[in-house]
Amino acid sequence: MQKRIFSTILLWGAIIAALLLVGPVAGIWLLAILATLTQYELYKLLVKMGYQPLLRPGLICGAVIVLGSHYIPAWTGYTYTGGGVDLFFLSAIILSFLLTQVSQDEKPFKQIFLPTLFGLVWVPLMIQSYVSLTSHFAAMNQDIEGLFCALWLIVVAKFTDVGGLLVGMVCGKNKLSPNISPNKTWEGAIGGVVVSTLIGLAFLIIAGDYFPHGFTLTLAAIIAIPVACVSILSDLIESLIKRQAGMKDSGNMIPGIGGAFDLSDSLLLSAPVGLILFKFLVF
Repeated sequence: MQKRIFSTILLWGAIIAALLLVGPVAGIWLLAILATLTQYELYKLLVKMGYQPLLRPGLICGAVIVLGSHYIPAWTGYTYTGGGVDLFFLSAIILSFLLTQVSQDEKPFKQIFLPTLFGLVWVPLMIQSYVSLTSHFAAMNQDIEGLFCALWLIVVAKFTDVGGLLVGMVCGKNKLSPNISPNKTWEGAIGGVVVSTLIGLAFLIIAGDYFPHGFTLTLAAIIAIPVACVSILSDLIESLIKRQAGMKDSGNMIPGIGGAFDLSDSLLLSAPVGLILFKFLVF
């Protein structure tokens, strides 16, 4: 637990320092790096499960999807939030071509193309939603507002995990998904949603001047609850993948946390859900 707390503080310190020194674009590149490392670890887990994803092409396409979500609107000036999705479809076409260059007798379609595509869908396509959110506001010369909206979503998702852990340790009894993650409980999940929602509201109150004017406390609560719920589901999916791969952690690069996938697990499904809710309620 002490290593986990220390690593969390260090990571947030590094993120804040990068944003202060470089500006909002640092957040884009940090997300791209996190997505690439997470996708790499996911591919390694799939390899342990017997699949053979196209590692380098998949990682290159993934990085382009995330970074393109920022640079396409920045270069064109449009507030279009679908650049990352368009790049995903283009990546699927490129990977389809590469698949035709591989001997199907040695590496069947389901062993290569499907796991490669899954890696693109589950990591960069999800992560680019944070980037698309910031890009929408950046195109309207509201870089700071976009950055804080993305940070707010990340804080809500991560504090669901923290709140669930703490509440579950105190009063957790009923298992949430015993076959996937035996330590998670319904009490912890509910507590995590409540804690993350309160943290999200506190964040908005403290830094309200840096958020869009239409982002009220009521909307923050409406958005925080489903984002927190899907962050729990996202975490469970990662646990399921690790369990099938026979791994406790996705890596060991972060003391007390594990790998990049262990760090980003709750952020993945939270990203598109948060973007959709912001589109309908805040934009």
